[in-house]
Amino acid sequence: MKIHRLLSVSLAMFGWSITGGFVYGDYPTPEKILEHLAGDEGDISARFKRSFCEVREEAAKSRISGQGDPRKLVGEKELFLLPPKEGVSSERLADNEGHWSRRYFVSGDFLVKIDGLTVQKSEDIDELMRYKQYCDEFAIATERGCWKYEWHGDLADIFKTLASEAFAERLLGKATVDAFYRQTKYSRTTVYVFVYPSFDSTCPSTVSFCLMYRQVLKGGQGGCFYPMWIGFNFRYDIENNRFTNTPVKLSTLRVGTRCVDTKKSIKN
Repeated sequence: MKIHRLLSVSLAMFGWSITGGFVYGDYPTPEKILEHLAGDEGDISARFKRSFCEVREEAAKSRISGQGDPRKLVGEKELFLLPPKEGVSSERLADNEGHWSRRYFVSGDFLVKIDGLTVQKSEDIDELMRYKQYCDEFAIATERGCWKYEWHGDLADIFKTLASEAFAERLLGKATVDAFYRQTKYSRTTVYVFVYPSFDSTCPSTVSFCLMYRQVLKGGQGGCFYPMWIGFNFRYDIENNRFTNTPVKLSTLRVGTRCVDTKKSIKN
């Protein structure tokens, strides 16, 4: 009874309805995924923010105790990620412009992309934040002088949390993440994290983030068919290291043959 009430609350919040049957492969039903996203409070935004803070705090405690950073990227422990290009050292990336350029155009069956650049492991994100061209371009995009270089440490920490398996499991549920891994044999799989600068001069440290988990069937089977595609958008204040008061938005949810229209309903 509690489950049905929770689902009704979470669906009503976004004006969704569920009708008819659907095919969703290895994945839990859309109802189950929405139920986990909403959590006990029936609020996707609150669960997202709480899960993010918990994973980040646990990582900080682990580092302080000398156990290292437990935030492995989605797919990192499963060895789905591609090895570095042959002949390219993975030890020093920050000053190797050619290496990052090659990584940008890497294509494969399982990728994690941070602002469009492919990363192989969590530590690569630290290197990306020291890559001068990336830092300069971001500073220019936010109107020169608004973006501070010292914010890149916090930005790296946010990227690591969002792209981590620990966060994915808390947010989506272990059953969904397990299905995500099983589906890789049939799909081209990508975890995207993008950050967009704010052009509001009164709040230059507030940025917009986009997080997406996406799979597309290999070989163009069935046209543009997505076994799963879930996306979120939110705003974050880097200077004060906190979420803004605006809610996290579930921008996309596709499972098998069904799509959640966040403005209307689940439909074919």
